[in-house]
Amino acid sequence: MKKLVSLLLALALPLGLTACGATSVPVASTEAAAQEITESTEETEKADETEAVKETEETTAQDEGKIISLEEKKNEKMGALPKWDPSSPAMQSLVEFVSASVDEDSDGFIPVKDRIAVFDMDGTLTCETYFTYYDTCMFISYCLEDHPERVSEELKEAAREIKPGYTAGEELARNFAKAYAGMTVEELYDYAVEFGQKKTESFNNMRYIDGFYLPMVEVVKYLYDNDYTIYVVSGTERTTTRAIVNNSPISEYVAPSHVIGTEFEVKVKGNEDVSSNMDFKYADGDELVLTGGFIQKNLNANKTIWIEREIG
Repeated sequence: MKKLVSLLLALALPLGLTACGATSVPVASTEAAAQEITESTEETEKADETEAVKETEETTAQDEGKIISLEEKKNEKMGALPKWDPSSPAMQSLVEFVSASVDEDSDGFIPVKDRIAVFDMDGTLTCETYFTYYDTCMFISYCLEDHPERVSEELKEAAREIKPGYTAGEELARNFAKAYAGMTVEELYDYAVEFGQKKTESFNNMRYIDGFYLPMVEVVKYLYDNDYTIYVVSGTERTTTRAIVNNSPISEYVAPSHVIGTEFEVKVKGNEDVSSNMDFKYADGDELVLTGGFIQKNLNANKTIWIEREIG
């Protein structure tokens, strides 16, 4: 078909020129042009066929019995961190470090049992600004919207006073602990999950649980795929952090036991006023309840201490 079209074009060209009043072209010249174009077409077809064979070889490469498309091959070339700028020094440094850590012949090799990656959550994995800061906005919602009947006027006022630029320090964390007093650990977990479905005031159609930075999600997965054990160490209360992580894009990479966070006091329900947990034992069916007491804010040096105490 290509030969036929080329030949017709070669013959039509002088006819068209003549019809437009141009100088006519001798028939011999026309035949020569037709032959020249036909030969050129044959060469082009051969080149096209060679390229087609090459592309076919690429697209039919077998990977566990599956055909890899050209698009998939392009995506593979983008690497494991496609949302990162390839020229980013941070990305290059990370890839170099991880590549060395998994290479037994490298001086930077790390045995699998020692491959541990610790991530902060707020501000590192997720948004930490006022309108998306998960635990703070959850406290405001709990006190002023969802369960104002359960909290004191003092806590409601504390919730109202939170404005952009506030300090997420120990005093505020103590108020969080007081607000959730009387809830079981399971109830706090469920409420944190429920709150995560609410839309933020910061972005259109974004829920609080959607506040994870996708480039950082890629980093977590990249390390996990290279046999790193992932921990999340957060200033957010531990049960709340578990609820967030377990319902996030990194859920399959972080075990609940690998979440460390701020600690509120927990006791067996019915023994909230007993001074020491040593004075009673847990029995089958007992519920663990938050007393409103505060133990420790997992920030600054406390994070380092808890990493050493819980991970080693």
